[in-house]
Amino acid sequence: MEVRGLQHENSSRPLTKLVGRATARRPTKSAMHFSAGGVGNFWLITIIVLLLTAATIHIQLSTYPNHDVAWVLWGTQELLTGARWGVDIIEPNPPLAWYLSMPSTALGMSLGLPLDWTYRILVSLLAALSAGCFAWLLRGTRSRIGVGMLCAAVAACLLLLPGREFGQREHLAAMAVMPYLALASRQAGPEGRISHLAATLIGLAAGMGVALKPYFIAVPLLVEGAVQLFGNRRVSLFRIENIALGAVIAIYAGFLLLFEQAYLSQVVPLANEIYWSFNLPLIAIWPKLIQAFVLAIPIIVYAIYQRDSLGIVLAAALCGFAAS
Repeated sequence: MEVRGLQHENSSRPLTKLVGRATARRPTKSAMHFSAGGVGNFWLITIIVLLLTAATIHIQLSTYPNHDVAWVLWGTQELLTGARWGVDIIEPNPPLAWYLSMPSTALGMSLGLPLDWTYRILVSLLAALSAGCFAWLLRGTRSRIGVGMLCAAVAACLLLLPGREFGQREHLAAMAVMPYLALASRQAGPEGRISHLAATLIGLAAGMGVALKPYFIAVPLLVEGAVQLFGNRRVSLFRIENIALGAVIAIYAGFLLLFEQAYLSQVVPLANEIYWSFNLPLIAIWPKLIQAFVLAIPIIVYAIYQRDSLGIVLAAALCGFAAS
């Protein structure tokens, strides 16, 4: 009896351990509910973004393009057929918007479609992608409903809100930096980092958006300042996304110095003389800057009070775009 009891006691221990392990590995009811809810939330966000994208494409293809966008697309077509920037095409702004329009323009030319059709369809798809990346980067930082609402709001702002200004450089810059802002909020908060490849792609996209106009550099500068001042943890300034962003700007500046001498030596001096937005007196800018900052103060104060890293980053970006 004693031997049997001892055998039964010893044999029950491994069984207990096995049962314990199996119980630990078995997904709980709440975990299964979270997973199912996450999948349902993903499809809901996807459907909302797709509907907004389809509505935007329908609206945009039913209206005339913005005159600045039409000028960019015409100039891009001329560049693709042999024209030279700064010689045949005289434009005070740097040429990056024309370069970025080349894929959609070449596609429109090859298919025999209006150039603004392919351009606005492509911009709509990229805006949807930007909103999706924004939501993906916020996963785990907020509730599923909160992430879904933010994604829908960002998609609406990038797709429907621009209206007549759809496809302008400011619109393109906002699209390009939205994932960068979401990543910056993760850096300012307690959330973990993402893969090096994703951070590099986000930095490259943000760099192209910032390089569209020299003044846009105020956006990453203020955003990074907010991350360093109000972040929940110390983060390095020389992060992958910042290095990629800076590399794009440096390469673009070097390209202009090496290959766009006609633009720098002839067009820029002429623009300084006659173009209203060049050398504008600071006293003429201050009233609008003050108005923009006053409107942003409630957002900034509330975000800092709530220790909301995303709110702080978005407020800094708002001030940066207002300053530019």
